[in-house]
Amino acid sequence: MKKMMMLMAMVLLMISLAACQGGGSNSSSGGSDSGANEVGKSSRGSVGDQSVSSDSGMSDQARESAASAEKPNSNSKPATDRMVIYNAHMTVTVAKFQEARNDIQSLVSDAGGYIVQSSVHRTENNMQSGNMTARIPQPKFQAFLAQVEKVADTVKERSINGRDVTRQYIDLQSRLKAKVAVQQRLNQFLKKAKDSDALLDISNQLANVQEEIEQIKGEMKYLENHSAMATVSISLLETDNGLKQQEDLDTWGKTKQAFVDSINTLLAFASGLFIFIIGYSPILIILLVIVVIGYIVYRRQKRKDG
Repeated sequence: MKKMMMLMAMVLLMISLAACQGGGSNSSSGGSDSGANEVGKSSRGSVGDQSVSSDSGMSDQARESAASAEKPNSNSKPATDRMVIYNAHMTVTVAKFQEARNDIQSLVSDAGGYIVQSSVHRTENNMQSGNMTARIPQPKFQAFLAQVEKVADTVKERSINGRDVTRQYIDLQSRLKAKVAVQQRLNQFLKKAKDSDALLDISNQLANVQEEIEQIKGEMKYLENHSAMATVSISLLETDNGLKQQEDLDTWGKTKQAFVDSINTLLAFASGLFIFIIGYSPILIILLVIVVIGYIVYRRQKRKDG
């Protein structure tokens, strides 16, 4: 009986030990589960915070992009490049006028420019002079002037004048932007207007604004064109060196001309003498008679005295 009770006690003891081990494992697993839950929560919290910070960063970037879009473009032409209108004038002398004129026209074409005015004059001594006005792309402006100097024999005058119109162009851009905004508002008012008087008034204002917009665009176009293409005026003067050399070589021609001139002089003298004698013959005859009578009287008087 005692053995039976001891056996049952041992069984109960073993069962209680097994139960204790199961509870410990469950508690440890529960602790690990709670730890895992805490880790998950913390990781989710960190991921959530990270996503929130990322979203806030993206919104800041978007706001910066929007702000930069509202700002004027720093790469626009008036803000970075100076708009300068260049005008140049040259006075040169050449030995062969037509040849030099053709060379300058070729230089203008090679530079990508064009001639806007050309004139030729001939002087009394058979020499030529002329004026040329050309438009040259600004990047090739200085090189073109240097090439013209090579064509000329001498450069008597060279002047360059530049006018900075950058601020003027920016002001025109601002005015154009404001006028376009007014035009858009007037168009909106025109759509909503129902009264005929209001329609007429808005239409007149809109026409005035459109006219101002076209004027501003025309001024901007003028500045763009004249700053992109420089104006060069060239005065060509032909020297007499070539003509003198030609005259010196033409000795035979000069001799023939001198002989003809002398013959013409003699003929003119003879013709004038003949005309004088025939035309004034009555007076000459009377004068001749008077001279003869006087001579006869003089001779007789001299004989009487002798």
